[in-house]
Amino acid sequence: MMSKIEIPHLAYLVAKNPYAGSLENFNYKYSPDGENIDVYAWYGMSCCESAEKKVQAVFPLTEEGLQQAAAWLESQRGNPQLLNE
Repeated sequence: MMSKIEIPHLAYLVAKNPYAGSLENFNYKYSPDGENIDVYAWYGMSCCESAEKKVQAVFPLTEEGLQQAAAWLESQRGNPQLLNE
């Protein structure tokens, strides 16, 4: 079982490939968009597109941006806005 957010390789995202992962019931997705990465986080069994409650942030498509995205995702774990009530 994983206990940490996975960070995809920069080359994988530069090739315009999305990357999704999960930790228990917490889900996340990296979606490259030009020079940026759109990053999403949500809870539940739904895919990103179907999730009712999700948050999004944008980071530069760089190694530093990937580190920032992973730190942001870690900060979203347990976010009360995402948890189902």
